[in-house]
Amino acid sequence: MFPLIDKNIELIWPLFPVGMLIILIASLWLFTLILRLKSVIEGRVKYSDVMFVNLDAMPKRVALLSRSHDNQYQQPLLFILLMLFIMHFQLQGVAWFLSSALFVTARYWHAFEHVRGNHLLRRTCAFIIASCTLWGMWCALFVTQLF
Repeated sequence: MFPLIDKNIELIWPLFPVGMLIILIASLWLFTLILRLKSVIEGRVKYSDVMFVNLDAMPKRVALLSRSHDNQYQQPLLFILLMLFIMHFQLQGVAWFLSSALFVTARYWHAFEHVRGNHLLRRTCAFIIASCTLWGMWCALFVTQLF
């Protein structure tokens, strides 16, 4: 796939986009934790609201971060599973790499729009791009492994 690159890199390349998603998930978790703690300390949110994840009682920014963090346990987990299959079958090629890069980029864009911009049309576009890319990759995996 990549000329003049060690064979081991070709086999473990799926770990790079997975690592980028893990950084995104960890960052959203950390920011959510910090903002929730700050809100409780400042008295804007009751401890019970945090304990029972009552997002309606939390400030808008905290609720948006929480929802964005929760959202990362949907499509990205399917993507991580896909990357494990790609590693298992030792699939290589520019299309796999570019598709995974497009998916991760769309997820970062979606998280940004969810947390900072909250522009529904742009967020929906990011979601559609990520969804179509992910399902296209799953279809390609099934086709390449079945035929």
